[in-house]
Amino acid sequence: MQDNGVTYFPHSIEVEGVGIVVMILEMHGSGDHMVCGIYQMIGKIKAGPKAWLRVVREQIALLERDCKESGVSEIRLAGRDWHRILIDYEPFTDIPNGLRKRLT
Repeated sequence: MQDNGVTYFPHSIEVEGVGIVVMILEMHGSGDHMVCGIYQMIGKIKAGPKAWLRVVREQIALLERDCKESGVSEIRLAGRDWHRILIDYEPFTDIPNGLRKRLT
């Protein structure tokens, strides 16, 4: 779906035996500044705290890789306070709990 130059599409992450997360990603921008935002996310990862943290970081790294290969220069997310989990993201102050990472 496309709205005002923003394209929305579903993306799912499934880790066998651990859980599944489904998200709506939004893409906007063009040329050298394509941005991927995690618009909505729902799911469950069934793991203890350390294993949960490892799985989340691994899966976000895979999403970052896929985005970078697709020409995306930045990932943004907000809502839940992710700053302790995604420690290499920087604050993005336009939205509550906003974080972003520039993909280089």
